[in-house]
Amino acid sequence: MTSTDDLSQIQVASANGSSSDNNKTNSDSSRITTYEDLVQDSNLFWEKLRDFLGYTDKPLTVPTVEGKSICLHKLFKEVTARRGLERVIKDRKCSEVIATFGLKTPITNASLVLKKHYVPMLFKFEHVYYLKKPASSFAAREEELSGLLGKSANHDNALQAGTAVDVIIEGKFNNGYFVRVKMDSKELKGVVYRLESPSRKKKSKSDPKKPKSHRSGYNFFYSENYERLRPHFVGKGQLLTQTIGKMWRSLSKSDREVYQEKGRKDTERSRKEISEYRSLMASRAATDAAAAAETAVATDAAMNDETDESESDAAMNDAATASEEAE
Repeated sequence: MTSTDDLSQIQVASANGSSSDNNKTNSDSSRITTYEDLVQDSNLFWEKLRDFLGYTDKPLTVPTVEGKSICLHKLFKEVTARRGLERVIKDRKCSEVIATFGLKTPITNASLVLKKHYVPMLFKFEHVYYLKKPASSFAAREEELSGLLGKSANHDNALQAGTAVDVIIEGKFNNGYFVRVKMDSKELKGVVYRLESPSRKKKSKSDPKKPKSHRSGYNFFYSENYERLRPHFVGKGQLLTQTIGKMWRSLSKSDREVYQEKGRKDTERSRKEISEYRSLMASRAATDAAAAAETAVATDAAMNDETDESESDAAMNDAATASEEAE
């Protein structure tokens, strides 16, 4: 027995499912639109997809990835040519599908791209026209896909054993570094933050007279722009740091040289002050050692005097005792 949902789905799949087909002959209207029809005829594909999604009165929004438009007809063909979305994910062919669009930048999270664009626009369409299944069975398939996408995302982000990794530091700021990471054929950019361990925080404060460490050219640039831009990035510290990093990388060679010269001068300042500080510490240590030695000598002399006085008192007591006994 056929359910109401199944009957409505058959109407969607039929060539007379659109109001624009009402004037066709009876032989044409009774023909079922097949998957092969949709693959071969892009106009029919768009017509059926608009009807299927309820976009009969407004245009479909074409998705974009890395600034390039993604044709849903091509995406539908590429995925179904690989036996549907689940097989693409299980066979780890998400990147292969996205690569067919010739994007300039390699996509490292291809499964998420498919989840964002294919699932809401084409997944149910695939279920009906490619797999030829009724809409009433789609909910269970959609639930299974959610778990599959989660596993795929974890795999995309996992670092496989034996993967060659090169880390290039492109810039430095107060709490970390701007890095570029190469993993085989993939290249990622990001920020690495330097965190202080609890043991370091427990240490006593350093000598306030100790000279400050030298600052790099980027550090001067960062400090100069941080205060200027901070009011525009309230609550967005990481974005502010990334913005300053991009500004630094876009500087011309001559402009960057101004800050690097400041860094070189500060390095010389630091070396000079540290040398003077070490000499001062060595002199202070020698003075403290001499004072300690004098204190030790004086203490020994005092202890010897006390010992002599004690022995003298004892001798006098012994003499007095002997005199009393003689009397």
